[in-house]
Amino acid sequence: MRENARYQESIQYSLDRFKASFQELSTDFIGSDFLKGVVDGGNLAINVLDKLIDVAGMTGTVLLGLGGYKLFSGGKPKGFLNENSN
Repeated sequence: MRENARYQESIQYSLDRFKASFQELSTDFIGSDFLKGVVDGGNLAINVLDKLIDVAGMTGTVLLGLGGYKLFSGGKPKGFLNENSN
């Protein structure tokens, strides 16, 4: 009993409890509907992009890339498709 009391006061005991708590949290999170929803949503997004690329071909891919660039950069690339680039 005395040995068990010393173990419970040790750093190793605290670390072991922390690891067990973290493993339980990880298991609950991985098994949660939230994470499954995130994975399913990502899978759906990839499938939609794949279908768009299949339907539109390479031209669609280029246009999608340019549209994404414009969306995230806030404008046209300088000198690209811009008549007033000078």
